[in-house]
Formats: sequence, structure tokens, C-alpha cells
Amino acid sequence: MGRRRRRASTDLATWLFGVAALIIGLVSWLVAQLIKHLWIEILVIAAVVSAAAIFLAIRRSMRRRLLARLVGHATALSNEPRDAAFLASARELRRKAKVLPSETEREVVDAYVSLALWEVVEDRHVSEDELRRLREFEEVFALRPSHIEEGRKRGLRKVFEHAVADGELSKKEESELSQVREALGLPAEALARGEAVLTDMRQARTVREASQLAPVEAPRLRLQRGEIAHFVCDAKEIKERVASSYVRDGVRYKDMEQVVVREGQFFVTSGRVAHSGKGVLSIKLAHIEEAFVEDGELHLFKKGRKSAQRFVMANPYTVLAYIERAREGADAQAGRHRDVTCKYCRKLVSLVRGKCPECGARAT
Repeated sequence: MGRRRRRASTDLATWLFGVAALIIGLVSWLVAQLIKHLWIEILVIAAVVSAAAIFLAIRRSMRRRLLARLVGHATALSNEPRDAAFLASARELRRKAKVLPSETEREVVDAYVSLALWEVVEDRHVSEDELRRLREFEEVFALRPSHIEEGRKRGLRKVFEHAVADGELSKKEESELSQVREALGLPAEALARGEAVLTDMRQARTVREASQLAPVEAPRLRLQRGEIAHFVCDAKEIKERVASSYVRDGVRYKDMEQVVVREGQFFVTSGRVAHSGKGVLSIKLAHIEEAFVEDGELHLFKKGRKSAQRFVMANPYTVLAYIERAREGADAQAGRHRDVTCKYCRKLVSLVRGKCPECGARAT
């Protein structure tokens, strides 16, 4: 019985192999006949497809070059006044660009914010000439009303931060800020967060002037041996992701949106910063390349990363002050470590808990 089944399965496999070989042979013969009789048509089709691909590539390259020139004109116009010929050239570029992709639109708005900043932040005064330059930029680059409002609000926020950098807001500075807000055509709510920011900056100054950082309880963070928690607050980590994408003139564009990656508590300790939520994000203080506050968000650049990790919290300036003080303490602690020659691997090393980091042996 077993031999019959084995023979039947072998016969079936042989039959299927023969059918497959017959089909492959038939298809090969048909392809050969088509190439033999229709080779001219095949060459024409290949030429048309190649020409279409080359045309799309050239058009895509021209589109990218046009957008790059548009951003260059926006940056140049934000740096200094330009003549009528330059404005006409920028206006023509904007007309040719039609609908801008989100990345280019963001760069143009950033240039607009830069213009609003440098025109206002130094003297906290908006002259008629400065307003004319702002309106000129808006008209040349056809900014949307939402982008105009966003740019002016960001400029006003920077003016406010510059005014309260010393942790105080005098009557004169408050009056100047109100005049700037009115000149920019912004509502009173544009400075609604001003008092909270001022309180945050005062607290940050207190942290920087303190003789030492006090320890705090951090029940949701497992501390390492010798590690001390200095500050805890609620925070959200956010990032940009692609909301939608589309192709126009042979170029793919992306619309971005902000999403919350992690929501929980943010910790500053003697050796790292950590953010709890879905798991724990931990960054050693020694691995933080740069930290700053921008648009009310804390930005942390970790060594080896091209983009910043962004956190939204109620008191970003205070958190930044704690990070700076903790880094100073970590650097001072590292400076007290004595380099020794390991008696096993004969290398000059900084001991880690009494052990050589190269060979792992207790070096002394």
C-alpha cells in the first residue's frame, strides 16, 4: 500500500513538471514570435517610456531648483531691505511655484519670523518702515493669514522673552510690549502666557543661583546607585510625522503634523534626564550635546542624533536650568576622577567604580 502511494505521488509530480515545462516553452515561443514580428513597436514603446521618464526627471529637478531659489529670496529679504527688481523677481518665483509644499512653506514662514524678530526685538518698537517691510514680505510671498498670525505671535514671544531675560518685567517694558502687540495687530491673548513665562524664568534664575541642588522624591523612577533626583514635572514628548503625502509636477510632497509620542513625568537627576510613560526614555547628561527652549518647548540634542527630542511642559526654563546645573555637577565630579595606569592592561584609564573600563579588572 505504501509503495502504491509513493508511486502515485511520484507520477503526479512528474506530470505537473511536464505541464509546467510545456507552459514555459509555449510562453517562450510566443515571446520570441512577438519580438520577431513586433520589434519595431517594442522599440517605439521603450523610447516613449524613456522620454517620459527623462521629462519627469527634468521637471522635478526644475521644480526643486525653483523652490530653493524661492527660499533663498525669502531669507535674503528677511536679512536686509531689497530694491524693486529683487522684489519683482521674488514675486515672479512665488507665482511660478503655485502651491508650496509644507517644507518650503515652513522655511518661508521661518524667514518671516526672522524678519519680525530682527525688526522688533532689539528696540521693542515697531516703526512704519518695519511694518511696511512685514507687509511687503507677506504680499510678495502670498502668506496665508494663519501663517501671518503665527509669525507675528512668534516674533512677539521672542520680544517678550528678550525683555524678561533678567527675570523682571518693568512698567516701561510692559508698556513697550503692549505697543508692539498693538502695532502687530495681535489680540491681548497673545501675551496671555506672559506671566507664566515670567514666573518660570524667575524660578530658573533661582535654580542657577542656588549653592547646590536639593534632592527630591522620584517614586516612579528607579534610581541607580549614587544617583540623586533633583526635579520632577509632568511633560509630553512630541514629534512631527507625515500626515499625508501627494505628488505634484512629478515631485512628492509631505504634510506634517505633531503627535504625542510619550506622556508622563520628566526627571532631572545627577546623571541623566528621563521621561516615563510607555517605557522610560533615558539620556545621560554627558550625551546631551545641546539643550535650549524654543517656542515654549524644551529641545534636547543627543550626541549622534540629527534631530532634537522635543518636550512640552509647564516650566521649560526651570527644567533647562536644572539640566545645566546637573551637567555642571557631573562635569565637576568627572574632573575629580584620577587617571591611573592599569597594572593588567598597562593603559592610562579613568577608573569606573574602582575597575578598569578597558579590561574590567580591579586596577589598583
